[in-house]
Parts: sequence; structure tokens; C-alpha cells
Amino acid sequence: MDDILNYLKDTLLSQLLQRCQQERILRIWMVGQTTAEEPYLLALLLADLLGADVASWNIKLFATYSQEEAVAEARRFTFSEQRLSQLPPKYQQQFFERVDAGNIAQPYTFALAKPVRHLVIFGFHSLLYHPPLSHLHLLVGLHALDSFPPAVQQAVLGRFATSLTGGGLLLLGSDASVQPHPHVYELVEPAWNLYRCRAVHPIAASNLRRQSLKLLNGTAAHISPDHLLSSEEQEASEGMASPLQFDGLGIVLLDGNSRIMFLDMAAARLLGVPKEVIGQDFGQTVSGLPEALVHLALQRVLEQHVPLRLTLMAHEQRPPLTLQFAKLDASAAEPPLVAVFITDARQLSLGFPTAEASEPPGGATGSSYEQLEPLQETLVNEQLESRMAFFQETLEEAERVREMLQVANEELQATNEELEITGSETAMDNLELRTVSQELRGRLHEQMQARQQLEQLNRLKDDFIGIASHEIKTPLTGILGNVQLALRHVSRLTPTEVEAAREQQKIQQALQRTEQHIHRLNRLLNDMLDAFRIEANSFQFRFDCCDLTSLLRDIVEEQRQLTSGQPLVLSLPEHTVRVVVDADRIGQVVNNYLSNALKYSPDDQPIEVRLQEEDQAVRLLVRDQGPGLSLPEQKRVWERFYRVPGIGVQNGSEVGLGLGLAICHYIIVEHGGMVGVESVPGQGATFWFTLPITT
Repeated sequence: MDDILNYLKDTLLSQLLQRCQQERILRIWMVGQTTAEEPYLLALLLADLLGADVASWNIKLFATYSQEEAVAEARRFTFSEQRLSQLPPKYQQQFFERVDAGNIAQPYTFALAKPVRHLVIFGFHSLLYHPPLSHLHLLVGLHALDSFPPAVQQAVLGRFATSLTGGGLLLLGSDASVQPHPHVYELVEPAWNLYRCRAVHPIAASNLRRQSLKLLNGTAAHISPDHLLSSEEQEASEGMASPLQFDGLGIVLLDGNSRIMFLDMAAARLLGVPKEVIGQDFGQTVSGLPEALVHLALQRVLEQHVPLRLTLMAHEQRPPLTLQFAKLDASAAEPPLVAVFITDARQLSLGFPTAEASEPPGGATGSSYEQLEPLQETLVNEQLESRMAFFQETLEEAERVREMLQVANEELQATNEELEITGSETAMDNLELRTVSQELRGRLHEQMQARQQLEQLNRLKDDFIGIASHEIKTPLTGILGNVQLALRHVSRLTPTEVEAAREQQKIQQALQRTEQHIHRLNRLLNDMLDAFRIEANSFQFRFDCCDLTSLLRDIVEEQRQLTSGQPLVLSLPEHTVRVVVDADRIGQVVNNYLSNALKYSPDDQPIEVRLQEEDQAVRLLVRDQGPGLSLPEQKRVWERFYRVPGIGVQNGSEVGLGLGLAICHYIIVEHGGMVGVESVPGQGATFWFTLPITT
């Protein structure tokens, strides 16, 4: 694109401005755009070339897109700082203004100044369904036609020819694959595929071979006596307006032997014949039309140079038709052609003399049927002259009306362009307001979320400090009391053996309680350190092959020795179960499950520990007979610092920091397993976890 812009700046735009210097009107159409950068850069080049005179020019730079969303995006387009740095410093200082983007990564962008930005008019346009713009001096169609088949490309190029003024330019780019018809477009610059539209009648834009003829109303045209359009080209150009047709009027061109040389879509539809009839006999092709009558009409029109009208009766699904024959004037070297204008007989005809399309009466031969009575021929000629004069006046009046409509259409188009510019400005202003409002709402929402997070963190911090202070202070107080009690007993020692034994027992009990408090304090500190390591992503594992049955048997036996006779029921598979785990961490999880079960279960109720094998995994379950958990509590017990409210401890010390189950969850997940709890309030709880089996 940069090479094209350099060519436009150095050569082409200067030539266009010089050509349009007198009227100071320049109209450019950029077709099939993807972004707004190219149209804006072209406007920038025009503003640079014209300088202060740009305000005195009427410049319209149309940029059209095939998607409506792309139009809205183009109107919001701005240049990034990186893209702006690639432009000349003079452009950066003179034609751009900074716009706040409201983005941390890209705090601001750059937009063209309004006088330059308003040179560009963005719009939605379909090359297949919408009429082209008019009175263009330059049409830029870089890759706009590459996705179309060749027949459609030529049809669209024909539409472009009706858009360009005499000598208007078509720029397709250096790597364009489209080749316009040489009779419609003259190649000016091969390196850039720049073409000049030839000053021909618009009917030549349909890529017909050139042969100068003159129609009935004297308008110059270019029509081929051979196969004018292939079937593909006719299909591609279907729906395109032609100077020789309008809704309800079809055209057929015949040579002197009644051979069809051209047939448009409207004629094929009215006659009920396929489009692939070029070269066939007209009388034999159309049902219900006598061949002799067609040859008679052609002979009269070619020899006497007068138009003739035939009425064709309705046939099957076809309505009654009016066929109006008129000779096209040609030079002596060119074969004569007859134009047949076909209309629905129920509509207004062109007013030519009439000969009814019926079979000869009484089975008369063609030669006898061709003889018209002299009186009838005289009346027909007089009626013909009168109606031809009326027809000529009607054509002239229609031409004047057409010119008036064209002027009114140009004024309306100019008004629409001004309204579009005003609407574009309003849309941009509204967009800027909406963008600022959305940005403010977004920042306010972020601040509210940040504030809520800070408040939550403060609450967690306060809860943690309170819990940690209480939980750490409790064992320390016990340790201090037991130590003091042991000291008092030591000071009371006497030589009596009985008293010495009694004091020794009390000291031993105090020291045992001290040991329990120290173990509890150690667990609390370990939980805090583990929670810190998890948060800091420094929690480490030492994986090795482990006999899970032996590990569980040792842990349960150790817990039995620490408890005061509360029954522990262990159920293990008969064979050895091996897993690859960190044995110390898995033991930490099992001990946590067991300590919780012992803490919340009555002394006389058993605690069940069961290991069972499943598909590619083993599941460990610890079931207690405690108060149970509700469904919301089952979901929250795995959160850090969460402690179930309203549940009293049956055995042992008070509840901990609320970190144990959160650490268990992390350990099992890192081993590739899952954790869970099943419980009904008042009926105990079953905590479980799974581990993958080593194969």
C-alpha cells in the first residue's frame, strides 16, 4: 500500500488536481476497503498537495465497505503511536491531534484533524446489489474484484464504466489479476494497472464487440452482430440497467435471416425461452409465432425502413405480447439488423403500426398473405407518420425529464453527503462520550472491587491474628503452668520414698501435658508454615513408591496409643497397594482426617478407616459419628481459615486455625487425586480422598 500511496502522491494525484483545477471538484471512490487507514492516508496526501487551498475545493473521497460493522469501525479509527512514527514529521505536526485512549498499555492514539478527516465519507456498499457512485474522476479498486469469478468481474467493471466521467481513471494496483475489456478501458500505466475509461455510451460497458450502429432515436451505441455475450456474462450482468431496457421491456436483435443475434434477460423471460438461443431462428424458437409472419415483418422493416408492430396472443403461461420491429441504421459494409422491442400487450406500447399475429385465414400461403391492400397500406403509413412524430416528441420530453431528474439527484446526493458528514461528526462525538462514560464506569467498578478485596483481606488478617494469638497463647499458657507446677513439686521433694514417688508421678503428669501442648503448638506452626509455602509456591514434595497399606496401619496404631481407648476400625485390602506419593505428606493428610474425627466424635463411638480400590485409583475414607455438616459447610470446609461455627469439641483441645483441610486439599490435588466429604447433619461425616494407582 505504501508503494501505491507514493505513486499517487508523486504522479497521479497531481495530474488529477491539474485536470480538475478549473471546477475545483474532485470525486474519488475507494472500493472494498478493510480499514480506514488507506482512505485517511489518501486524504492526507490531498491535503498536503493542496495546502491552504484545500478549503476552496469540493473534494469527496468515498470509502465503501461490504460489511456495516466495518463502516462503524472505520469511523472510530485512529493511528497508533508506532504507526504515526512511520509518517513524515511534517505530517505528524500539521495534520494530527492526540486522543486519550484510556488504556494503560496504550494511553493515547492520534486522529486526523477534522478538516482532513471530513474529506473522507465512509459508507456501506455491495458491488453486486447496489448501484455504483457517479461522476467519478478516480476509482481505486485494489483487490476489490479478486474474489469474484471472471464473468462477475467483467459485469462489475461495466458498472464502473458508467461511474467514471469521460476519461475517468480506474486504478487496480500492480498485482491485480483483473483485465478490463480493451474496448471499454484503455491501459495507461501497466506497472500499476491504471486504466482510462473510454468516452463511449454506457451500453459498451457490457463488454460488447464494437460495431457502430444507430438506434431508432439517433443515440450512438456499440453492438456486435455476433454472439454479443456468453451465457456466463449474461448471467453475471443480470439486473444491470441498460439504456435500451427498463422494467417490462425486452430487446432482441435479429439479422435479415431471422437469426437471433442478441437476447436480453427481460426478452427471454417475456418470450418464455432459455437464454441459450443465440444463433437460432426467431420464428422457430418462440411458440405460437408463425415463421411466415416474422419473415414478412423483417422484409417490410428492412426494405421500407418503417417500424412495424405485431400482437402475439397469449400462449400457455405466457401473457399476450406486443412485438415492435425497427431497423437499426448501419453503413453499407455492415449487415443490417432489426431490433425487436417486446412488451406485455396489457401495457403501453411504443405506438408502431399493427399487424395481428394470427395464422393466414383459410390456410392461405405465405405469398398471398404477404400482399396488403393498397388502401390499408396508405392508412398504415399515415398512422405511422403521426405516431412516429408523437413518439419522437415523447422521447424528447423524456430526455428533458431525465436531465431534470439527474440535476435533482445530484443536488440530493450532495445534500446526503453533507448530512453524512454531519452525522459522522455527531456519531464520533457520541462515541467519544460513550467511550469516556464506559471508561469511568469501568474504573469505578475496578476501584469498588479493589476496595472490597482490601476489606476482605483486612477481615482475614484480623481473624487470623485473633485466631493465631489465641491458639498459640493457649499451649504456651499450658506449658508455663505445667513447668511451674513441676518446679513446685520438685521443691517439695523429701527423703521419704513414698512421698518422693507421689511427687515424681505428679511431675511426670505435668511434663506429659507440657509435651502435648508442645506437640499442638508445633502442629499449629507447621500449618502456618505450610500455608505460607503454598501461597509462595514453594511447597515441595518427595515422591517415591510407597506401600499404602503399611503406611495406614502404622498411622492408625500410633493414633490408638495417643487416644484414651476410643475404638479405631481399620479396613484394608488383603493384598499390598502401592502408590507413588510423598509418604510424609499423605501421612499428614490421614492424621488430619483422624484427629478431626477423634476431636468431634463421642468417646464411645468408633472411628472407621477404610481403604478400597477403584478403577485406576484407591480411595481412603474416614467416617466419624460426630454432629455432621450441612451442604454449604461441606463446600467451605476446604477454604483457608474457615471453621464450622456452632460445633463443640468432644475430645482434645479447641479447634485450630482452619488451615488443616485446606492444606490437605492442596496436597492431594498435587498428587493427582481428589478430596471430598459426605455428610448429613446429626449423622456424622465421611471425609475421603483418592490417589492414582501405580501401574
